Amino acid sequence: MNQLSDEQLLRSAPFAEAWARLDYVWQSNRRCAVVIGPAGVGKSTLMSRYAAQLAKSHVAVAQIAATGLASYDMASLLVEAWGGRLRPGQYPTIALADQLAVLTAERQAAVLFLDNADEMTMDAANVVLQLLRAPAHEGAKLTIVLAALEGSLRQIDRRILELCELRVDLEPWTVEETQDFVESTLLEQDDFPEVDEAAIARIHALSEGSPRRVAQLLNLSLTTGAAQHLPQIDAETIEGLYGELGVL
Repeated sequence: MNQLSDEQLLRSAPFAEAWARLDYVWQSNRRCAVVIGPAGVGKSTLMSRYAAQLAKSHVAVAQIAATGLASYDMASLLVEAWGGRLRPGQYPTIALADQLAVLTAERQAAVLFLDNADEMTMDAANVVLQLLRAPAHEGAKLTIVLAALEGSLRQIDRRILELCELRVDLEPWTVEETQDFVESTLLEQDDFPEVDEAAIARIHALSEGSPRRVAQLLNLSLTTGAAQHLPQIDAETIEGLYGELGVL
């Protein structure tokens, strides 16, 4: 069964546009940006793929999920990701300041990709503020990219948002992009039923264009259709699976 791949996301117009904006953030030395989008549109994938690209260029990269982290944990993870280590008895935020000084002295670029920023504790927010308020030094780049669900910006500390210079919106797929994904999936599968246009439209509507949800519902529909020897998947089949199984 075809699963949604990073490559398929990368080829989609919303993802490509978000990638270009994220690249602008980095290339223009912006200190902070926030990636916004509904669940399942690829925010984590966007940051992960861009982080991998930067790592190949010898940038110090930290990728952290903010959910529930205390300042101790956040600072410790940053120090380790950026090549430092805690000395016995050293408080992590002090170690983080020391590691920033090392990166600055070595003119080493650094980036933090912080996922689930809308679930960040106030304690951890103070660590992010420590980074954002660190003095900028010539030749030393520091960029922070946050990711949050659409409509949840108010849950991020206002002081952090005031220091963010750019918003990167990652939009859901259009119905045409959903159709392209369905058709490419069917081309790779010989033993599954066809999916009619009304069914594709229903998949798109029920998934709200979320790539991850489109893939989930399509794969479930094809598997069920094959098991029941259906010649074709129609909108009624999609509706029944969605309603009965609650996959989304």
